[in-house]
Amino acid sequence: VELDSDVSSLAAKITTNDVQVASKVLTLNDTSESITFGTEFASAPSVVGSLKSSSATDPIIACQMSAISTTAVTFQFSDEIPNGNYTLEILASISFKAVHFGPPFLCTNIYGRLD
Repeated sequence: VELDSDVSSLAAKITTNDVQVASKVLTLNDTSESITFGTEFASAPSVVGSLKSSSATDPIIACQMSAISTTAVTFQFSDEIPNGNYTLEILASISFKAVHFGPPFLCTNIYGRLD
């Protein structure tokens, strides 16, 4: 039985992974936040973002993507973050096409590239 196998094709696929996710805990009085991607994209990605709180009694705060590059994304918030319960979560990819629902770049929706 030969147990030798070539996994170089898998290694190559991993290095070209074009989907990234990130999560960042926000702090009191934040009005915006930037997240740097784990690796640089070949082009500016489409981004999905979500602002959530760990407490159901916290106010709902909207967010809007204000900048995008191959290395980072920035979101602005509709109000200052009132406590440490909020997390900004993103999914970035150059693979999917964005669909706009409602105001452009609203955080609860899927947004496309700013370019």
